[in-house]
Amino acid sequence: MKVLLIVCAMLFVVPAVHAGSKSGNELSEDCKTSDGNSATFQDGVCLGYVLGAKDSFEFAAKVHHVTPDFCIPDGVTNGQVVKVVVKYLNNHPEDLHYSAESLVVYALGAAFRCAEVPDQPTK
Repeated sequence: MKVLLIVCAMLFVVPAVHAGSKSGNELSEDCKTSDGNSATFQDGVCLGYVLGAKDSFEFAAKVHHVTPDFCIPDGVTNGQVVKVVVKYLNNHPEDLHYSAESLVVYALGAAFRCAEVPDQPTK
């Protein structure tokens, strides 16, 4: 019985570990046909991954009280976020061996830079 429980537990752990190790090549393949507004299963995989990575990094920045790598303005749609990432992946094939999550953050940071906080004058 213990062996069965261990095997069942491993079946849940292994996919979870693999889920966090998607490469840019894999994400590019998932997003090949995505225009940010399509409704195919593959487009849903792309949308889900990109938005999941975006939300995770935004949450982590809030929790750790650090400046995020990107600041998405109000009014930007989920479809637009996906289009920005897909455009980056298509325009930078030399980066596709990096992790998908890092490429999502980098693409969003390049497109939606956070406003610089001006230095306070010293007295």
